[in-house]
Amino acid sequence: MSPRLLTVSPLIGITMLVLLPGAAAAEIGQGFGTTGASTSGSTVTVGAATTGSEAGQGTGNAITASAPVCTWTAFSPDQQQIYNANANSGELLQVTDQSNLPPAGVFPPPPGVWGMVSCPPLPPYLTWVPTGAAPPSQPSPNEVARSALAHLHLGAPQVGMAPPADKLVVNLQTYLWIDASMWRSMSATASVGGVSATVVAWPSRVVWTMGDGNSVTCNGPGEPYDASANQPASGCTYTYDSPSGNQPEGRYVVTAQMYWRVTWTSSGVAGGGDLGDVAGEQTTTSVEVDVIRAVNR
Repeated sequence: MSPRLLTVSPLIGITMLVLLPGAAAAEIGQGFGTTGASTSGSTVTVGAATTGSEAGQGTGNAITASAPVCTWTAFSPDQQQIYNANANSGELLQVTDQSNLPPAGVFPPPPGVWGMVSCPPLPPYLTWVPTGAAPPSQPSPNEVARSALAHLHLGAPQVGMAPPADKLVVNLQTYLWIDASMWRSMSATASVGGVSATVVAWPSRVVWTMGDGNSVTCNGPGEPYDASANQPASGCTYTYDSPSGNQPEGRYVVTAQMYWRVTWTSSGVAGGGDLGDVAGEQTTTSVEVDVIRAVNR
């Protein structure tokens, strides 16, 4: 079996585990603790150690650390071949920071070396260093932005529906909405060494998974149903076409999840971009859907 690269990102792309075959983890080069900018050895350390601080959660979050130790660890020759092959196949597109990767589909890639860079308090991330270039002395602005995003609490929405969850009826429109106060932008800033990055998250949509195999996407929070207002059908509704009696406990499990469009800018080292749509936490509830039967006499 040919060696393959697997990346796992359990926390919105912040933490990356690189799993390589055999004893690859033990093959990573030995650090020599030199302060400077050289790719001739396995590890380059720049700066002086400090302790990062964290400032809570919510709008205006910030983590800061000044003059970090940035340690760059080159991979062994065997690992270089594995990473080159994966870069050629496109599998490295899964990594969190693509700003320094060689061009996709180029094999062999331009001369250079693969390695990991670590600038506490950021998690280590994959880096490509072209031949003749210095390894990073500061963290990537993209990674600082992702660290800011990790400290931004994209919480679970408070949901509502009408009719109530235990009185839904087949072929009758169900109104869906979330607490409108959640439909707002949020921001967070992280500063590590000389790099500061700010992310801004804008609500983009709510995806309702209705438990019967279908889902509905709403491009806004929806509106609470008001029977006294003779309210017309809103854009955030769903109609069940089968009852829930054959489901566990006779109910469909419904989830609502907000998605946020996240952009970022940086200072200290110029940068900025789009981190795409990021999912917030889910809210789960259950509903009973019945059939209204009429008897003609």
